[in-house]
Amino acid sequence: MKKKKLYSHSRLAVKLAVAGTLSLSLLGAPLAGSHAFAQSVTVTDAATPAMPALSTSEVNPNDAKVTKEQAEAKLRKLFPELSNAKLQRVTLGNSNSYPPKPELVWDLSWSIEDGNSSYGFSSRVDALTGDLLSYHYPLYHSEDGNQSYYPPAVLEDEAKQIALDFIAQASPSVKISDLLDSDLKPSRSSSSLFGPVQYEFFYNIPIHGIKSRDSLNVSVDGNGKIIGYSHHRTQAEYPSPSKALPAADIKRQLQDHLLLQLMYVPESQKNYFDPPKGWKLAYVPVAVNSVDALTGKAIDTPGLTTADGTGPTYKTFVAGTKQYKAHQGQKLTAEQAAAIVKQWRDIPEDYTMEHSMSSSRGINGKEVWYLNWNKRQAFGPGDYINASVDAETGRLLNISQYPNFYGPGMEEKKPAAPAKITAKQAEDKALELIQQLYPDAAKELKLLERSASSQYIAESGLFPFDFQRFYKDHPVQQGNVTLTLDGNGNLYSYQYYGEDVATIADALEPLQAKVTKEEAAVIVKEALDIELQYITTGGYYYDSTPLEEKTHLAYVPLFNGKQFATVDAVTGKLLNDYPFETPDENGTPELPTDIAGHWASKQLTTLFERGVIAPEEDGLLHPNAELRLGDWMNIVGRAAMGDYFEQFAMYHRDETVLFEDIDKDSEFYSAAYFFTMNRWIKGSPETKLAPEQQLTREQLAVMLSSMLNYSKLSAFMDQDGEISNLKDAAKIKNKGAVAIVSKLGLLTASNGRFAPEAPVTKAQAAVLLMRLVELQGKTDSPLLR
Repeated sequence: MKKKKLYSHSRLAVKLAVAGTLSLSLLGAPLAGSHAFAQSVTVTDAATPAMPALSTSEVNPNDAKVTKEQAEAKLRKLFPELSNAKLQRVTLGNSNSYPPKPELVWDLSWSIEDGNSSYGFSSRVDALTGDLLSYHYPLYHSEDGNQSYYPPAVLEDEAKQIALDFIAQASPSVKISDLLDSDLKPSRSSSSLFGPVQYEFFYNIPIHGIKSRDSLNVSVDGNGKIIGYSHHRTQAEYPSPSKALPAADIKRQLQDHLLLQLMYVPESQKNYFDPPKGWKLAYVPVAVNSVDALTGKAIDTPGLTTADGTGPTYKTFVAGTKQYKAHQGQKLTAEQAAAIVKQWRDIPEDYTMEHSMSSSRGINGKEVWYLNWNKRQAFGPGDYINASVDAETGRLLNISQYPNFYGPGMEEKKPAAPAKITAKQAEDKALELIQQLYPDAAKELKLLERSASSQYIAESGLFPFDFQRFYKDHPVQQGNVTLTLDGNGNLYSYQYYGEDVATIADALEPLQAKVTKEEAAVIVKEALDIELQYITTGGYYYDSTPLEEKTHLAYVPLFNGKQFATVDAVTGKLLNDYPFETPDENGTPELPTDIAGHWASKQLTTLFERGVIAPEEDGLLHPNAELRLGDWMNIVGRAAMGDYFEQFAMYHRDETVLFEDIDKDSEFYSAAYFFTMNRWIKGSPETKLAPEQQLTREQLAVMLSSMLNYSKLSAFMDQDGEISNLKDAAKIKNKGAVAIVSKLGLLTASNGRFAPEAPVTKAQAAVLLMRLVELQGKTDSPLLR
């Protein structure tokens, strides 16, 4: 089974997802109502009747079936490390949801002392079932003596059984035999070889035998210790599946109303801020929503309306007299960026700018000012406004307002004031503003004709508008624009993340469709199937307005078992792995043929399976190839950081010069940053790293002694007799470093020679790296620091 990468969801991501709902369906994001907002979903068990929905703003302690004393006792029994912890506070209510939900949940706040330090953390227990909902011990990673390094004492299959046994104790309302392996799994290379071994297990909890958003996540370390637990469940009523409409009718309905649109879609990206590696012209299904299994009606995102079964329509607009003007001159200061924001959006006087940050996190590494204004309250932060501005052009990229969290001092939200402008006036104003905010807006953008419902406008006092990017006659996915006006016609929020169409026009121009829409429709219909699921909509904020959370029994459309589907208009291939890469039928990559029978095949296989090393273009690994210094550094970085290695230095590429010969586009930048961050090498803009030079055994020995934090010891051991007696001792410049790695068994002499000038092959590096991995926990200081 192919493993998928885990992605965390921030409130910003949720806001973007909601603000451009239809655009997201065009982006190939999860189909509306089929996958969204699981992070705000909480869970019921699969075996007991559904719990009563709670609709009051406050919970009643008398409704709890589990006392706070019982909740405390359960936690102390499950986790012996809590014997030294103090219970500071217990509250009733779901404080782990945003927006807050009135659920019967015990929230227990703990403190534990470690020397002169004190740590606070919380855990949660369901007050109706007694199920453990969340736990994470904060001192786990500081207790080095209790951790398990590679190779672990407990293998993955054993750890999985430990997790299942623990679930039976921690969440007794869950029937173990009903659990389904979740699609949410760490990618095959996300587990670092360095640091404590940790296993993650994800399960879906069916309701009435039907897949739901209820889930379990258990973390087990290499010694078999439970170090993290998360049980998401919803205290809600679940519609009975006995009343569901026939699946065949719904599938036929979706097939009959299938609409495809020819669009430019991006190929894979390392992360959201990096540009795609390329573009495809593809047919994208539109208006394929999940269907309510009881009514047969499409489930759309709350807050917006659309006619069932219809595709998007767009409105062009004529360029006005007021157009976007870029800033001229030097890069903006934070104060200048803040002034630009205030030109477009009123910042209330009782809001103060908390911080401003200049970073290269913008699209294509552009420098961006990130600004935040906060409304302080007596008991903590209040509502806040954040914005981002291009430091070179002065272009406003984002401005959003978020309500404060909840708790003491939270101000009661007042009903929205009636809008003073009509929907037509709001649209005219939006078209005027978008041309001042977005370059060549009338040429690159079209207004999505999907108006907010009158109910939403009345409740929020806001007018949202979505703009779709176009190149000639076809929409361009990603980087769409959302703009919201308040009831007075003033800019309330604005989001744009992406590249202007003009910058990618050269990549789009050559793409011509060779497959007809009718041919593509046949391919999609053959792949289309539906699955009966419980899904949740709402439970989040849309432009500061909370949308009610609802649980539906729904038929969720899938394409070859996946939620994404497009047809390459050039090749006719079905693409249904976001972001639009051809499916890997075999799941994990096939082992290169030149590993089999090699003397280092075991170590090479381990590194290959974890994504540390990869085949060349010819599909071979070339284990006997000699390494450059930069190659070795990249191998160490990937072994230490997994998938994150390629991304973690991206924020610093434009602002941090590490070496004279390492620019921001260098294939060795991440490795150089990683090594300097760990103080294994010293960087300077005036010195050269020379990553292209051939890696020698002595150079590797010096680097290893530094990685082990033995640089000073290596100087002390420079007169080591064992090394001085080697036949080629005269050629060894750093005898202390060679002595250390030799005594540790990492790099040893052969036939009385160390061969300090000999090159290091990929196979030799693999063996040495695994020796280093197995040395963890046996030295006085950790390898990564």
